[in-house]
Amino acid sequence: MSMWGFFDWLAGIKVYANCRFDKRFPGGYDCYLNYPHFHYDPDVEMPQEEGTTVITDESLRPLESRRAGKQIIMEKGYWAREATKAGQDWHWDAFDHTEIEKRVRHSWHYQVKTTRIPHDPDEPLVAIRVEVRNRYSAKWRKAYFPNPSWNLPVNFFFPIYNDKATLRRRQLEEKVD
Repeated sequence: MSMWGFFDWLAGIKVYANCRFDKRFPGGYDCYLNYPHFHYDPDVEMPQEEGTTVITDESLRPLESRRAGKQIIMEKGYWAREATKAGQDWHWDAFDHTEIEKRVRHSWHYQVKTTRIPHDPDEPLVAIRVEVRNRYSAKWRKAYFPNPSWNLPVNFFFPIYNDKATLRRRQLEEKVD
């Protein structure tokens, strides 16, 4: 998601990201993108500006299907259906897409699967296998990032994404009896 947002930013397209608000960080946000972008809070409202790119990282919480009857989740489903018509490019991720609200999870244009090479996270990253399919084809297309013909090491691309962003800790609600 960060890479596609980066390419859009290079093309002059405004990028929105749901970075976590935290006044301890410069600018007041714990950003996962290292290129210029604008912030939004998916728990409040999705960006309405036409011709933009919207990235929703860790989208399970704001798009969870178990909360689908809540008005804010319904609004996101309506927004998702209209985003393409407004020229918005929306990227969201989830560990398990079946946990995402059905109006969103069934309205995808492309699905992207990534696999780390090597699988062991303690070993240095060599490449990422990327599998992509569009909504009109069941066939997955496979490639590697970076493409070996680019002759660039994978760490060349690290500066676009902050892999050291702090963990988003779930706030536990205390029950009052």
